[in-house]
Amino acid sequence: MELLSNYRHRNGGGTRAYTAFLQQYANRVTRRSHLSEVKLENILSGDTCYPISLTNFEAYLIHEASYSIPDLYCAILNPTQEYTVENLQFVVWFQDYRERFMALPDKLQASSPGRTDFAFAVPSPARTAQRVADSMRQADQLRRADASTSPILSRNPSHGRSRSSSDERNSTAHSPFMSRDDPPHASITPESRQQPFRKEGMRIVATFFKPGAAKELPLDPVVRDTVIRDLTWNTHPDVFLPAYEEIYHILETTSLPRFLASASANINRPKQLFWYAVGIADVLLGVVLAIVLITALPAPPQASRAWRLFAVPLAGIGFMQAYSAWRGFCSEVWGRGHTQLRVWELQEMDAEAAHHWARVLRPDASPRHKSAEKAQVCTIERVDDVRAIAPFAADRTPPPSEGRRSSKPGAGKPLFTRLPGLGGRRGRDCDRRSRDGDDGARADEEVAYARPPVFGPERVVLDPRIQAVHRQIMRDMLYAGFWFTLAFTVLILAVPAYR
Repeated sequence: MELLSNYRHRNGGGTRAYTAFLQQYANRVTRRSHLSEVKLENILSGDTCYPISLTNFEAYLIHEASYSIPDLYCAILNPTQEYTVENLQFVVWFQDYRERFMALPDKLQASSPGRTDFAFAVPSPARTAQRVADSMRQADQLRRADASTSPILSRNPSHGRSRSSSDERNSTAHSPFMSRDDPPHASITPESRQQPFRKEGMRIVATFFKPGAAKELPLDPVVRDTVIRDLTWNTHPDVFLPAYEEIYHILETTSLPRFLASASANINRPKQLFWYAVGIADVLLGVVLAIVLITALPAPPQASRAWRLFAVPLAGIGFMQAYSAWRGFCSEVWGRGHTQLRVWELQEMDAEAAHHWARVLRPDASPRHKSAEKAQVCTIERVDDVRAIAPFAADRTPPPSEGRRSSKPGAGKPLFTRLPGLGGRRGRDCDRRSRDGDDGARADEEVAYARPPVFGPERVVLDPRIQAVHRQIMRDMLYAGFWFTLAFTVLILAVPAYR
């Protein structure tokens, strides 16, 4: 019941994004076209443009993602399949973390041993069970090693016998974080304070893995506990790999298809309803006109049945208009090569316009004051974008003890400033709630959007895949209109005259 009430709240309250509503079959038809080759790695690597770029994907997860009717049943059966921006933030962070870790000197990497190649695979119950077993075996080995070196525990026989060197070698060889070329004893790292990015790893746990956190990931408790357990002795990126595989799989199989289907629509909800109304009205007018002609005109040879064809164009055009609305498409917008802006993009435009007019109406401001104000605004925007990915990384600078291989002048800047700007008002507010009090209360924030105009602002479509999808939808609309016109023509000509 809580899930159903949350569904009604997000779809009937002030959080409506006024985007075109696409039926499940319409989504499948769209995804079978050129969008089937778009993968999550294409978006993360920057191979896509507007309206399916990384920034657009992040904005979709913040503002638009909500349960539809088919997704609601999936959520009841599997409630971990969520559409949250935290999933994308964690994936982006992990890729950057691994890149920074692999850039460390070999001496620092040796304190947190692991594989040097990227062993990524689709998560499965067998892989999860194997990782849990290896993690518990490694933790048991470390406890026994600590017990053998502790003078109090070593005199207590109740702690059991210590493992032989052959047992430790066998258990370490099967660890998923060890390379085949690493020595067996390299897995034991008692000096955890000297491991690279130790504090960052702890902050990641508090942000994404702590139960009840504002950015808690939809992970299985077994996977979450495994990551936390392995992080106590190792900061290698492979420690977070089980969680990364789970979240990556959720993004690619649930969030990404819905995002691509939504991006394929080039109109908003009001214009979709407008074309539905116009199309249905035209079809009804065509049907009424056909009925009038059938009943008013006498049977041949007094009058020809060809007079009934005057109702065909009206009904055919109306059907194509209704079909285009069903696909979330407008041929006029497509003819200009554009797509209508989403409501959050309209809000951003309003904010930029307000900022522009504020600068225009203050001509008395000194150039020095303007430059200082601009630098302050840029700094705030950069820090907000950083906090949208990880709130703990905005004020953090890499310590010299971690030995980064960078001698550039900007090496002291925050670690995430070179990542794509994953910003957003709801994401930043969520981060502020997490910093003010991470008490586990995850409150939904209402975002009141003004209804966009039917003929609202537009933007040029840059991605060639979306352009190809729009051309395909245009062809489908013409084919559907042709077959409907043919069937309607045969029908009205076959009906006998009323008199």
